[in-house]
Amino acid sequence: MSAQLKKGDALNLGDSGRGVSALQRQLKSAGVYQGAVNGHFDAGTEKAVAALQKGKGLEASGIAGGETLKAIKSTNLFVRDGFENNKAKVGQSGSDVLQAERMLEKLGFRPGKADGVFDQATADAVARYRRADPQVADKGRMIGEGFFKELSKASRNYNHDPFSKRQIGGVKTHARLDALTAKAAAKGNGIGPGDKGRAVLNVEKHLEAAGYELGRQNSAFGSRTGAAIKAFQKHSSLPETGVVDARTWSRLKNKLFAAKSSTSPAQRLGEHDASVKSSEKKLKSLGFEPGKIDGAFTASTQKAVKQFQKKHHLKQTGAVGAGTMKAIDQAIKAKNGGMILETARKWLGTHERGDNINPFSKALGRPPEAWCADFVSYCAKKAGLKLNTASAQGVADFLKSKGTWKGRHNPQPGDALTFRWDGSQGWADHVGLVEKVFIKNGRKYVQTIEGNSGDMVRRKVYAANDPVINGFGKIR
Repeated sequence: MSAQLKKGDALNLGDSGRGVSALQRQLKSAGVYQGAVNGHFDAGTEKAVAALQKGKGLEASGIAGGETLKAIKSTNLFVRDGFENNKAKVGQSGSDVLQAERMLEKLGFRPGKADGVFDQATADAVARYRRADPQVADKGRMIGEGFFKELSKASRNYNHDPFSKRQIGGVKTHARLDALTAKAAAKGNGIGPGDKGRAVLNVEKHLEAAGYELGRQNSAFGSRTGAAIKAFQKHSSLPETGVVDARTWSRLKNKLFAAKSSTSPAQRLGEHDASVKSSEKKLKSLGFEPGKIDGAFTASTQKAVKQFQKKHHLKQTGAVGAGTMKAIDQAIKAKNGGMILETARKWLGTHERGDNINPFSKALGRPPEAWCADFVSYCAKKAGLKLNTASAQGVADFLKSKGTWKGRHNPQPGDALTFRWDGSQGWADHVGLVEKVFIKNGRKYVQTIEGNSGDMVRRKVYAANDPVINGFGKIR
């Protein structure tokens, strides 16, 4: 339209083409034209142009020239860029208005014809959506950036294959409610628009579990519930009726399931909940890559589980059952120093009484004595390990005999470490346990738990290359 006017050719009765179509769309969004956008400047278009001109204080000639174009632009703001700069309201138009209309339609809010024109039907649909989704930031019947973002998020959640979600506990109650819903779905026309009650609320909970956001659950089968059912039916290769019949319910009921625990039944592909997120975090901590840590059991999660199972000589099912979870927890415990550190932490803050009177020497059948090695031996015994020596050098000799002495390299949680206070590699003066290894300001440090350190069990921190450290070794 602008290009034609720049040539000096006003749009007039009898003209046709894309410029006229653009004019008709703008007149329609201004509310003065009700005809078809057909690219033909007919009597209806002429009348609409005259009405706009009269409303703007221009000569009502019915001919669209430069002044008329300016009037149209001031009337109709073309909204785009995600509504970052402007809110859309009745009478405006634009590519983002069209996108919003399509999303509202997808979510079941019937904005009328999706044509990019913000008319009264669009405004009514916006108001209905706000009532259904109270988390939307903006208010009123306009579309702002906040509303558009929430609308986009909800719409995207209707694109995926349905998830399943675990609900731990309440197995009998869950089964009774599912039976009630199954009965309602099989009766008459099933569960559909206008229905209310516990069966509808249960359907809504299952849809939410499957990943379809409904906003406020209110036990009433509204347009948004119907749209979510249609999306679910589409992904499940079912007729898209928007009504929950027996066949639809038989698929939907498995999307929210009561479980005895986080691994009974086993976590598997398609599940999305906190139990899966916990497993993802654990696998990540062990060096496997389950993908985004979001609680969704995807193909990446399944691959990571299989890799873990292969490494630990388990059957490669790709699912996380009780056996696999036990192995994961054991691997994490081993990585973090295992039982030996669990025992050591329980005794933090323990002081000797009198002259070297301590519970560790006593438990090992020895008299009160300098007890740093007795503390390490006691913790090892509680972890089922065979170390039992009264001297720091005895710990080093034991580790060397087992082939697990590493010298001053590669400290790991659960390692024993010996000290020689003059910085030489002579007879060990003291022994403790490595609790943690960390980097700070580009330098490696070890955090220890030591017995008989200032007459007590306490934590200390050393640079990993501190000359007082003789070396590290794994107690086995």
